[in-house]
Amino acid sequence: MNKYTTSLELSKKLKELGVKQESEFYWVYIDEKDEWVLMDNSDTHYEKVSAYISSELGEMLPLGIKTSRQRANNPNSYECCQEDFNGFLIKGGDTESEAKGRMLIYLLENNLI
Repeated sequence: MNKYTTSLELSKKLKELGVKQESEFYWVYIDEKDEWVLMDNSDTHYEKVSAYISSELGEMLPLGIKTSRQRANNPNSYECCQEDFNGFLIKGGDTESEAKGRMLIYLLENNLI
């Protein structure tokens, strides 16, 4: 997995949920190789899905979402946290982009944004 962008799986889910497909990087499906590769923001005739970096996801998340390294189980991973009246909502990931991507998916799927 790339440590700066969302995984292909999360990127596809975000696209499915209607998140704008504008980013610095893209997962691009190369027909001839039958594989997805990570590319910069270049025009291509191939199918592509936005591969978001942490700062792009941060702009899409509502205010009050905090991201930090996890301290307990895996200090090399990240968590995205939102406090509300019911307590804390936490989504984690191996990278900051993965944690933020999972949080955005949760918020969209539950009509919270």
